[in-house]
Order: sequence, then C-alpha cells, then structure tokens
Amino acid sequence: MNHDLAEAELTTGPGPQRMTGPGHATVRRLAAASVVLNLMLLVSGGVVRLTDSGLGCPTWPRCTDASLVTTPEMGLHGTIEFGNRLIGVALELVAIALIVATVRARSPRAWRRLAAAQALAVPAQAVVGGLLVLTDLNPYVRALHFLNSFPLLLAALALLHRTKDDIGRRAIPVRRELRLLTAGLLATTSVVLVLGTLVTGTGPHGGDPQADRLPLAPDTLTQIHTDLVYLLLGLTLATAVAARALHAPQPVQRGITITIALIAGQGVLGHAQYHAGVPPLLVGLHMLGAGLVFCAAAWTHLRTHEWPIELTSAGKRSA
Repeated sequence: MNHDLAEAELTTGPGPQRMTGPGHATVRRLAAASVVLNLMLLVSGGVVRLTDSGLGCPTWPRCTDASLVTTPEMGLHGTIEFGNRLIGVALELVAIALIVATVRARSPRAWRRLAAAQALAVPAQAVVGGLLVLTDLNPYVRALHFLNSFPLLLAALALLHRTKDDIGRRAIPVRRELRLLTAGLLATTSVVLVLGTLVTGTGPHGGDPQADRLPLAPDTLTQIHTDLVYLLLGLTLATAVAARALHAPQPVQRGITITIALIAGQGVLGHAQYHAGVPPLLVGLHMLGAGLVFCAAAWTHLRTHEWPIELTSAGKRSA
C-alpha cells in the first residue's frame, strides 16, 4: 500500500449507505447532462458573438417586441441568438429535474444544494444575458456574461463528481500539499480565463459590428495573458511531478496529464489565431478549449478531495 494512501484520513458522511439505486443513476445522468449543456451554452454563446448575432433578438425576454420566439424576418442571426436562449432553457429544465431527482432519491444534502445552486444560477445568467441585449452589447456586461458560465460549470462538475461516490464513508486519497497545488492550478486557470476574456473584448468579435469594445490596450493584455499561460503550464507540470512523487491515484495523475495536453493545445491555438488575425473559427475553438481546460483543472482538483472506499480490494486501494 502506498504510504500516503495508508495515512489517508477517513471521513464519515451519513453512514456507509450505498448510492447505487435507480434514483442515484438518474441523478448521475442528469448531472452529466448538465455539464454537457453548460459546455454547449458556452460554445453557442461564442457562435452568437462570432457571427455578429448578438442582437439577432433585439430585446429581452422576448425575441422581438411582438414575438417570444424568432421570426423569419430575423433571419439567421435571430435563429442563432434564439438557439442560444433555448439551450439556457434546457439547462434550467435539467437543473429543476436534478432537484426533483435528488429529493426523490434521498440524496445527501450537498447534492441537493448543488442542484439548487444550478437552478438559481441559470436564471441569473439569463438576466445578465438580457441586460447585455438591452445595453446593446455593453463590453463589460459581455465579459461578465461569458465569465458567469464558469461558476455554473463548476457546480455542475462538483455534483457529477459527487455522484461517482458509491458509499457515504470515504477516504481522502492525497496529501494536503497536492490538494493545495491543484487548487492553485484551478485558481490560475480562472485568472487566465479572465485575462483571455479581456483580450477578446478588445478584438473584432463583439457580437455586432457596431458594438463597443473594451477600451484597453490589446497588445499589452495579450502579452500578460500569454505570460500567465506559461505560468499555468509550469504550475501544471510541477503538479504532475508532485503527484507522481506523492503516489497520487492514477485518476488524479491522468487528470493532470490531460490538463497539460489541453493547455499546450490552447497555447498553440492561441498563437495561431493571433498571427492569423483572429479568424472566427479559431477564436471559437479557442473558447471551447478554454471551457475544456477549466473542466480538466476543476475535475482534477475535485478528484483530490474524495475517493470511494469501495475502491479498496484485498487491503489495497486501486491507484
């Protein structure tokens, strides 16, 4: 048995009750659907922005003054913007279904809280989106609207992670130092996202040709953003070395490796889009990559916190 795993602290929840019934399976499927829909909402918001469809529906909460939905007169821009709104509606319906499912399955209180947080956060995000439309795509509101997606995504990931625990009693599989490193990795990823959002806010893709841009120096922001990406990559590499030295479980080490690969890919994509004049396709892929890097960093950090004791076999934990 690895030394750090032998000394892992044990925490006791509401008892060693198994969470493997049909109700639990429903919660797990809905939690996974919430993560996927959050990523879809992130990408569709990027499509709205990159196709100049930000005012495809010129008002809110209706699409037009006379119609709740898009009309043929609104054209492709209206379809794209309204499609983004529909994904938000689907996400809210899944969040409500999650609340019902966690209650019916008698899930732990933490699960119900995470489901409720999503059900409350989605309408709040919709309000910010409405404010964005009503202010003619104000660049500060636009940046807030994009960044708001990530706390919501984190809540969805946290709930999905908890549904993977099969029993109430758990072991913490890694040492505190590694948990702090992965927390720093997630925090640095978040800072990189903020800087990347500011860089994009100064560029040509504002959701509408007439939309204002952030009054900041794009070259300076781009350099700071690039430096932070290098810092993030170095921190992730250091975390990988520490994880191996501390004999962290394989899922944790694998998560760090995936994070490194995604950050490297994002770096290459970022350089390519910069030197190509930020074409919409590359910018869209870069936005998707940002969401995937955040997911990988968040999931890796979450995996350092709880580990089902069910993964113990013949006195040894699988790692």
